[in-house]
Amino acid sequence: MKIIPLHKEHAESFKQIRLIGLKQHPESFASSFEEEAEQSIQDIEKKLLSSQAITYGAFHEGRLGGIITLLFESKLKMHHKAYIVGLFVQEEFRGLGMAKQLMNTVIDNARVVETVEQLHLTVMADNQPALKLYKKLGFRSYAHEPRALKVAGHYYDEIHMVLPLK
Repeated sequence: MKIIPLHKEHAESFKQIRLIGLKQHPESFASSFEEEAEQSIQDIEKKLLSSQAITYGAFHEGRLGGIITLLFESKLKMHHKAYIVGLFVQEEFRGLGMAKQLMNTVIDNARVVETVEQLHLTVMADNQPALKLYKKLGFRSYAHEPRALKVAGHYYDEIHMVLPLK
């Protein structure tokens, strides 16, 4: 398995896997399939080139199987925080430890960013495999947000988690 930062040449593959995640698990993402399906490849390329985020891809046998993004805070008073968003591993690649490796890559890379002192993420309250992984990696829960997302008339709660780095 190889994990690398994605660049503009990965835009098409990134968009495909992202849309799969949004379609299969709409409750796990703040963005909707409809919103992101409308984005052009040029829009995706811009995102992948942004100085405010690094998106990583996990490749298995040359195929992109998982993605994750590390978002940096732009406000001066919040530079000490970064956010992990958009973790998704395609079903056929699950069970290979891809999510754990993606998370470890982001954590390791965030640790070397001088300004970043803590990582934040949110997870659906009923996503037990993800909660178990995050806790194993040292994240702790600090808030439970009821009705955080509304998808097709159904509400989903989120757990907010933090990992101190320094």
